[in-house]
Amino acid sequence: MSWRLQPLHCYLLMMTIFFRSAIGQDLDKFDRCKIRLNRILNGTETFGAINNYTVAPFLYTGPVRGMNSEYARTSRNSFTTLTTQGCRVICENPIDWYWTTDISLTLGIVSNWILPIIALLAALPYDSLHSRNPGAPWYEGKLCRTVGALLNWLGSPQTALTATLFNIHQIRKCFHETLPSGQGISGNHALQPLKKDAYYVLCCIGQFKLLHLDDPDRRFLETLIYGLFNPMCNIIDGEGIRIDKVDPRWMSGPPTPEKKATRWNRELLQEMAFNLRILRRRGVYPTFLSIFLFFIAYAVSVVLAFADIGERTTTHSLAFGILISWFPLFILFSILDRNPVSADRSRKLISRWMWNVEAVREWVDSPNPPEHPKWWSQEREEVSWNQGCAQQTSFDRYISNFVGQGRQIGYNGLAYAVLVSVYDSYGDSRRMRPLKTIVDQSHICLHRRRPGSWNAEEEIAAKTILFSSDKPDP
Repeated sequence: MSWRLQPLHCYLLMMTIFFRSAIGQDLDKFDRCKIRLNRILNGTETFGAINNYTVAPFLYTGPVRGMNSEYARTSRNSFTTLTTQGCRVICENPIDWYWTTDISLTLGIVSNWILPIIALLAALPYDSLHSRNPGAPWYEGKLCRTVGALLNWLGSPQTALTATLFNIHQIRKCFHETLPSGQGISGNHALQPLKKDAYYVLCCIGQFKLLHLDDPDRRFLETLIYGLFNPMCNIIDGEGIRIDKVDPRWMSGPPTPEKKATRWNRELLQEMAFNLRILRRRGVYPTFLSIFLFFIAYAVSVVLAFADIGERTTTHSLAFGILISWFPLFILFSILDRNPVSADRSRKLISRWMWNVEAVREWVDSPNPPEHPKWWSQEREEVSWNQGCAQQTSFDRYISNFVGQGRQIGYNGLAYAVLVSVYDSYGDSRRMRPLKTIVDQSHICLHRRRPGSWNAEEEIAAKTILFSSDKPDP
């Protein structure tokens, strides 16, 4: 008998198919497996060769990890659990993907976690992606170094956080040295701007990997300390002659090589600090906004996670947030750390500044000094390279890659070594040591055991990563 579907019949048929598909999609694979297992146990369904008589080998009756011991002792029989093989056979090896079974959860993870995490990744203190320097190997390129830094941040976060925290500790110590305290240079308010510039430059140089510090002449350390502290006193002899305590008649007298050297060193230091501050990376407010969005997503996930208590549910997005909750902490600390926009530009400026400082020192030590020192110039450096003596005149060989914010595993304590070597004591009557003594003490401090503050920062970083990434058992 042939019959033709009426429009009402077609509508009812389409609605039936729609509701059946909707109901089927509403139940995930675990729900369908639960219904199937209950029917097998009740004897109302047979799944292949498995029925209520042959299902016993697939049932698990042992202890369940994470269940309350008292509850497991009194009510364990009220729960039906499958073995791993039973789950593979009866549930047909179910794998539920977020993006196929629960669209709302997928969208929640994307909006609450993926987008804020991308914003945080963009806020990491990357190096500027310029082209590789001529003649440098491929692994010295900016892209490879940036990828290496990213792998170090994500692969060993406690190491990167330790280096960042210790850099912040050195910055804090340098800031305290700029505050007037005691007598002499350390308590002189008029020298505070110069001390701020000197210690700022010291902190920036300390974030570069330094080479050839074991040279017998200790040329790098002598030039560095001379350029930092000679504007404050005659650093060759120490605090015996202070700029703030000199005779006014000496200041108004005819210019001498020592006066010119002091003035030139002061101008070089101020100009160097000014240029390094210009190159410091900005964008603090967008970074704080990204971190603020991360914590909002974290709070929302906590609320949603505890709203699911009492029901069987899939893994919530809070676990993903806990896994990377250390990430915003590292971003916060890296904001406080010295981070130049272009590390290569800063390194080149530091090298040229030290060239000029050494030129001033050679000029003032010469028996018949010319009118001006041999200032740095591009032509003079090219001539040095052509003559094969650039290694003796340039400071590029001492200053290597930028290693701030944990870009490279290791201890970088130049600022700390100089800080503890400048003065002869920690009391109010402390005095600045002579140049040779500061250089010797700094060299010893760089090669002895790491200070206790490094070990403390290492412990803090390890516990921060451990506690922020720890998740309780379900």
